[in-house]
Amino acid sequence: MAAPNMDPSRVKRTDTVNVSSVQQEHAASGRLRAHRWRHDGSLVVAFDNARLDAFVAPELGDFLNGLDSAMAECVVFDLSKVEVADSSALVAIVRACQRIAARVEVRIVAPSVRVTRLLRVTEVDRLVPVYMTLESALCGERRAALGRLSARDCTTAGR
Repeated sequence: MAAPNMDPSRVKRTDTVNVSSVQQEHAASGRLRAHRWRHDGSLVVAFDNARLDAFVAPELGDFLNGLDSAMAECVVFDLSKVEVADSSALVAIVRACQRIAARVEVRIVAPSVRVTRLLRVTEVDRLVPVYMTLESALCGERRAALGRLSARDCTTAGR
């Protein structure tokens, strides 16, 4: 199956969110930047932050709790721009996955080695399929990011 056309003019954006109520000393780099849109029956939730950590976790949780997955066949969390995530962000994402997965399929895009390693170590990859690209997640191609990394890749990442 060919990858869907990802031309932005063909994608209907439904919401853009900039949450700025974070601690002032971290406001420049800690502000949650996320947006969501629908694409061929899927709801895509993308994060533009390089870091999802304790500074953005409360806003992340609020944003994810407000997601309306009604009328979606699948929800894709696009973490492709996230270089580092910690357990507080992961908890918010896992809670959203658990809530949403009761109704629709959930997928994660995570090409960053550090984020992929976190998903593997915490075994989130066993609960939610993880893909290397947004296109493969939208197509449902089973090219899981975790299947492409060796154990050595995961233990030496970030050095």
